[in-house]
Amino acid sequence: SLSSKVQRLYTQVSDSEKREDEYLRSQQTCAKNFNSACKDWNVDTKEVENKSGLEKKLRRNLSELPVQFDKCIREMRGGRVKESIAYYKAFVRFVQMQTGGGGGEVGEADTKTLDALEELL
Repeated sequence: SLSSKVQRLYTQVSDSEKREDEYLRSQQTCAKNFNSACKDWNVDTKEVENKSGLEKKLRRNLSELPVQFDKCIREMRGGRVKESIAYYKAFVRFVQMQTGGGGGEVGEADTKTLDALEELL
């Protein structure tokens, strides 16, 4: 009976150590994600910890979003994206012709999506 109690205690200690390792890995992952998010938003991690000027900086970053969106739209309307769409449409038509119109995954939905994308640009 005493040996079974000791064995259970060893098992509990082992399980606790495993959970501690899992928590440490989770903590490291969270810290990495936090640092990455701060970097993406151009925010110093110390600013978040101290909350010094954080709200002002985040508002400034948010106010820059329309400029970034406009930049993305200009790039999408550039020739490279349109050329890519035309190339993929030609590929879809080729696959449809080779498969007798039953291209499986490549089909009408792809064509409609590409047409809609072209219309947006």
